[in-house]
Amino acid sequence: MAKRKSSKKLYFAYGSCMDYEGRVTTDGYADDFSFQGIAQLNDYEFRLNKIASDQMHAYANIRKKSSSVVYGYLFEISNRAEIYLDRREGYPSHYTKKSVTVYLDGKEYTNVLVYVAKSNRVCQVQLPVSSSYFHELLRGSEQLPEPYRTNFRSYLKDCYRGQLYHYSDENTAFIQSNPEFYSLTRDMTLFLGNDNQLAENMQISPEMFRIMVKLTEMAFRNELDLGHLIPRELLKKLNHEFQSKKELLNS
Repeated sequence: MAKRKSSKKLYFAYGSCMDYEGRVTTDGYADDFSFQGIAQLNDYEFRLNKIASDQMHAYANIRKKSSSVVYGYLFEISNRAEIYLDRREGYPSHYTKKSVTVYLDGKEYTNVLVYVAKSNRVCQVQLPVSSSYFHELLRGSEQLPEPYRTNFRSYLKDCYRGQLYHYSDENTAFIQSNPEFYSLTRDMTLFLGNDNQLAENMQISPEMFRIMVKLTEMAFRNELDLGHLIPRELLKKLNHEFQSKKELLNS
């Protein structure tokens, strides 16, 4: 297999930087990235497990896994682009740099730059991705080969809509003691997601909003006892209105 050498540095993008026409361009670095093609990185797998600075969301990462493959965009980049990437990826605090070998069109490319999350920045439980990051990855994955693209997008959508943020583990003490509240809150989260238009069409009433706030405040104070009449009736009213409005939207 032929090895390909370049006078410029090569960079392998597997996450949001695949969205070349997004922030790379709007940040003014379009001329510093030269797209070479879709490359293959062997014995690694793609994960959404890098903890964001807000501690509530996840970013892209890769980790070693035998016989797995990660596809991404191979770029030739300038020194200016590498400085930009260091800043964008939070190097060296959040991501570290590695040199890997990738394959493109039957050629082997060595000494390719890739960013990998530091071990102390990796989630122990699955966190969701933000709306803006979700759409960056969705746009960036457009040229990835099948079936990798379908699997990539399925995993991405699961992380976008499939988590109730901090409660990805359903065996926590809070969830065990408040299963009805958790179940309803989870249903509302999964139904509405981050879709502002859907929330607007649902026409959430002021009463529904006040009940949700009240129950959430009680939960945060560890005072939500659904064995008592008042919180149980509040939960019943909230559930009734949510189910009624959901049925209207689906009809």
